[in-house]
Amino acid sequence: MYCGSNDGVLYALQTWDGGLKWNYTTGGSIDIGQPFVKEDTIYIGSMDGFLYALNKADGGLKWKYATGAAIQNSPVAGGGVVYIGSDDHYLHAVNA
Repeated sequence: MYCGSNDGVLYALQTWDGGLKWNYTTGGSIDIGQPFVKEDTIYIGSMDGFLYALNKADGGLKWKYATGAAIQNSPVAGGGVVYIGSDDHYLHAVNA
């Protein structure tokens, strides 16, 4: 289970006991939407204006993309593309 927080941390919790598996700290709060999980990658937006792609197994950063403004919604992915809206008033389509 994955949970973003106002402290800017994405927490990965064990589903069977709620114990912490790993966490990843972004540069801003993650108080919006929910992460999008596709295969071995977790995509999450942050109020710091970045879209993050994290390794599902250990929370390691695969890449991050700057939108130029805070992200207040959940990303979606399909066909090798991640889509995310931003407070810059654009819909960003990023190569997954």
